[in-house]
Amino acid sequence: MNIVVTGGAGYLGQRLIPHLIADRNSVTVIDNEIKFCTALMAFQGDDCFEYVVGDITKKLPEMCIDAVIHLAALWPNNDPKYKEAVMNVNASGTKRVLEWAEKCKAKRFIFASDCVYAQAPEDTLIDEDSTHFLDTQYATSKLKAEEYVLSSKIGLVLRLAEIVGPSPLMRYDTFYNSSARSIGKRQEVFVKYPGVIYPVLHISDAVDNIIRLLHLGDESWQQMIGKIYNVASCNLPMGIIAEWGDALVRLGSDDVVRNFAIKWDKITRKTCASYYQNPEEAFNDVINAVRMGML
Repeated sequence: MNIVVTGGAGYLGQRLIPHLIADRNSVTVIDNEIKFCTALMAFQGDDCFEYVVGDITKKLPEMCIDAVIHLAALWPNNDPKYKEAVMNVNASGTKRVLEWAEKCKAKRFIFASDCVYAQAPEDTLIDEDSTHFLDTQYATSKLKAEEYVLSSKIGLVLRLAEIVGPSPLMRYDTFYNSSARSIGKRQEVFVKYPGVIYPVLHISDAVDNIIRLLHLGDESWQQMIGKIYNVASCNLPMGIIAEWGDALVRLGSDDVVRNFAIKWDKITRKTCASYYQNPEEAFNDVINAVRMGML
């Protein structure tokens, strides 16, 4: 299969690309800058791998494509001065990539979105039919991008929970990865709202779900087009890291439960993924990698 991964040199892409190539796919990474970390350097000069420096908001080169995995995005930033850039990359950029994929005769388009749901009542699991979302420019941009994908004839949406785990190119602008890095540096972590419940996704589970989607037969894939799928490993209170990070984690006194927990059985039924990994393992992997000087 000829697969294009936009933003493929980023956090998730650096873990995904080796699996795609090991699966005997030909992979083209499109990223707006050269970020040849360890995971991608190994494939330089390989016939099954190509790295294209490109901007998804501009014209992309025509090529033979079977599937597109759209990871490229401008990450959360609620500074008003970035509002236009966030919409341009995340919404308009997705529309442009989708149109380009259709022009290149791609049959599958996987859009990596985010769980941008608003708080739900306690003990409620949020499913894909929810219409209550966070009021942020990032959430707005992702939801607009989803509209474009869902109206296409080739795409589906994965709403990924917060991903935790090591990658050659790390993201530290998320709660679990940034906390793990601090603990790895033997710095104290203060959790102001330990009762907030969020969905968490082991980075290996994120990769596994994408691989499983690519393995689906054409008939099964057709049944998934135009739909949204939540993806998570589990729902956890933020205060859980006190059990993972021992004495270095200090919890705030705010014990009010704020619930953002989701359901992800819909994707599980489609991909037949019967086992999800424990995010604690990924959290500890980051801690250990930091302490060994690997991250």
